Amino acid sequence: MRLVRFFILIFLLPLSAQAGLNISVWNEFVQLTEEGKKTLISIEGQVKDLPKNQAMTAFSISFDPKQNISISSVLFEGNPTKYDFVDNVLKIDFPSRKSSGQLVSLKISYSEKYEKINKYLRQEAIYVPDFAVGAFVKFVINFPDHELTTYTKDAIHEGDNLTYTAVAPKEGISKVVKFTPKESVWKVVVKSSIKAEKPLGEFTIKTQPYFQASRQRVENYKTSFTANPTITDRKGSEINYTFRFPSNNFVIETEAKITNGLTHRKQMMRNMIAYTKTTKEEMSLLGATLMKIQSDPIYNGLPIYVAIGRFVNKFLAYDETYIGRLPPLEEVIKGRIGVCTEFAKLYDTLARLAGIPSIIVEGAACGEYDQCQGHSWNMIFYDGRWIEVDPTWDLMSGVVSSSHVFVNEGGKGGVEIKYSESVKNLEMKMDLEMKPYSSDNAQTPKTQN
Repeated sequence: MRLVRFFILIFLLPLSAQAGLNISVWNEFVQLTEEGKKTLISIEGQVKDLPKNQAMTAFSISFDPKQNISISSVLFEGNPTKYDFVDNVLKIDFPSRKSSGQLVSLKISYSEKYEKINKYLRQEAIYVPDFAVGAFVKFVINFPDHELTTYTKDAIHEGDNLTYTAVAPKEGISKVVKFTPKESVWKVVVKSSIKAEKPLGEFTIKTQPYFQASRQRVENYKTSFTANPTITDRKGSEINYTFRFPSNNFVIETEAKITNGLTHRKQMMRNMIAYTKTTKEEMSLLGATLMKIQSDPIYNGLPIYVAIGRFVNKFLAYDETYIGRLPPLEEVIKGRIGVCTEFAKLYDTLARLAGIPSIIVEGAACGEYDQCQGHSWNMIFYDGRWIEVDPTWDLMSGVVSSSHVFVNEGGKGGVEIKYSESVKNLEMKMDLEMKPYSSDNAQTPKTQN
């Protein structure tokens, strides 16, 4: 996604450096397409500051040279007019000259093809140039087959349309909003590898079921092992597998077909009280910070859960060297560095201190240009329902991308192993693989349970 950059050049007869077009209305309708977007811009304005006997004959709008633009039509006062489009500069000829005080009405229709589109977290710009200062702006984005993931304080979201209205300030308008498909289907595999210095002998593995969230549809759930268990014992949601295996390497794989999106998102039933607990240490560390967020004018008009998310997103710097480190909260606050686990932990603590039930989610997601990896975000109970937010990616509408796959609740997943032999230097490693689901990658594991 690129911001559309417009630059205006006024052509006069004869040329006057002080002349211009005072734009009073800027309406823009954008429809997202698979390749990019289609746009219709309607401009209304009045010629100003022309000396007597001088007139405006044309003007040009220049797009960013990197944009792949195709002009569909140009209308002057409702009728087709001559134009040239060379090197991303659109020059529009006026069929009739316009003197000071006269009105000008233009409609420009064009399509744009993007070089790359992040399929699962698409970004679009609400952009109005600074030469439209003082104009009444109505900007509509139509996003069929998508959902809005950005919280928009100054816009109305109805159906597949996002409508933003404002009076353009002197610096113009530049905002980014994000969208995600209404449905995505994934094959997800969680692989736990166990390695010891000598054969494990008899051992028991305790697991929690993965992917069990009402926010997604789970099909074809399968678990496979390096060897078949001798005993399987279920205790509530826990499953205990007992093995006798003459090797020092062991692998457990759990896979499923996961469908995410609007039609599969059901309300979660959880005891909210269990997710509001805080400690004196957390209050000491972050109580003053929460009060600052609540009183900061930059967050005026925002729900507190959104204000906290915006604060966390700006407060922490993302640093990949923190992957797997899981530093204590105090270190995160002092260093202001982390990865998604630290963003989710800081958000979770601030939300609970604000009285908002919060859960840390451990799962996977596809980031920039569909690269999928492990990820952490939050579920919160707000306004009578559970919603999802992602402070790392600043997704605060209550909907995260349809690539966000729930694996387990923070602190309640993973694999535990108990073994009878005297084994030292035991290593456990968990890997997660995620790819768009197709019949070609749906394979049956060695052993099903």
